[in-house]
Amino acid sequence: MLTEMRLPWAAIKATLYNVLQKHTGGIMNKRWLLLTGYVCLAFSLASFAEDQVQSILKRAEGIKRYHQNSKMSMNMMGNQMEITGEMWVNDGKMRMEMVMPPANMKQIVISDGSFTYTHMPMMNMVQKMDMKKIREALGADAAKQIGGPGAGSDADPFQALDRSSIKYVGSDELNGEKMDVIEGTLASDKNAMKDMPMMPERAKYWVSIDDGLPRKMVFYGKDGQEMLVQEFSQVEVDPQMDESLFVFTTPEGAQVMDMTEGVINMYNEMQKGAAPMAPAAPPAPVPAGE
Repeated sequence: MLTEMRLPWAAIKATLYNVLQKHTGGIMNKRWLLLTGYVCLAFSLASFAEDQVQSILKRAEGIKRYHQNSKMSMNMMGNQMEITGEMWVNDGKMRMEMVMPPANMKQIVISDGSFTYTHMPMMNMVQKMDMKKIREALGADAAKQIGGPGAGSDADPFQALDRSSIKYVGSDELNGEKMDVIEGTLASDKNAMKDMPMMPERAKYWVSIDDGLPRKMVFYGKDGQEMLVQEFSQVEVDPQMDESLFVFTTPEGAQVMDMTEGVINMYNEMQKGAAPMAPAAPPAPVPAGE
């Protein structure tokens, strides 16, 4: 089958060469060799780039436990906003602690594998989501997008991207670490608000050559403007973790809101292209495209 696929290229090349020889008296020999060399090089580079992408995508496969600090910067209505946080992921469980503007409000997100809880201590308010119901209603990918990396067992830093669009950009160095740089468009089925204004359309990732987890992600809008930057530091793979990190106990006197049905309905409406309902609190930022 491979031979059959190569025959048309050989025939075309031979035909072109004979035509050039006939009409140029052999003058085109050197140019033809150069052209052939460039074509072969182009195909080789394309194949190399595709191999690089596949290698990068597979590098983080199987990672079930990691810890990292994060910083998210975005421009909202002309105002620069920054969210800092720390996250622990352990085989289908997750804990994320964030500090959010404008009042440096702390938000704690815990997923124990069955439920995801979001606690805002300043307001003593808790939101919870039944991840089993969400998985059954919307599928595993949507559950990961909604519930964060704790909604699935393996790390998938590239979940938000359309895999077929990912291209290898090159190598770089970031904070002393060697990186592979890739870029791609956001997957339409995982970017339900893609048709709304001010939503990211394309992303560029700086991926560690050691563990395959991103250290930086930049998201761009339809006009190419930089919209959001997420950076990760102090990344540890397979560290020791206390199980108590992933146990949520409802604080005394806290108001608890079950968001399960509301989130399912909101997601379905967004998939239809309707304007989404705003959740009671901002969703937790998902690291590595999760």
